[in-house]
Amino acid sequence: MRLVKFTLFTAVLATIFSCSGVEEDKLPENVIKDDGGLVIELEWSTGGSVSQAQADADLELFLFKGDTEVDASVNYASFEQVELKDIYADDKYLITVEYYSGEVAVDYTIYVRGESTSESITYTGSFLSTDKGLIVEYLEIEKSGDEYAITDL
Repeated sequence: MRLVKFTLFTAVLATIFSCSGVEEDKLPENVIKDDGGLVIELEWSTGGSVSQAQADADLELFLFKGDTEVDASVNYASFEQVELKDIYADDKYLITVEYYSGEVAVDYTIYVRGESTSESITYTGSFLSTDKGLIVEYLEIEKSGDEYAITDL
């Protein structure tokens, strides 16, 4: 009788373990997986409203691959955005922020999000009132297929 119970118990355990799904590997917090690419947005504040921030200062956002500019923000009356498209080559890309014009201290936020998913990562920085013309290399993004590893420089 013990042999029958043991055999039945072993069969039940084997069935339970064989039916349990395989859990997907969790990506590191600095990695976004998206088959549509990435959207990188830059917003800033000078202490007042959005329209006041845009009147007080103008920041620019750039995407580089090596020394080659891949994308540049061209928003003249709003915040800035560039895209790292899924069709771009697997490689390392650089996000730079420029304090293009203004004479006030600026706090800025960079939002990196998947084009087709809700995954996003937020980064913050600031410029002093005397930093006009300063260009900061802020993020490195390593594209590998549909995975994007983001490093805060």
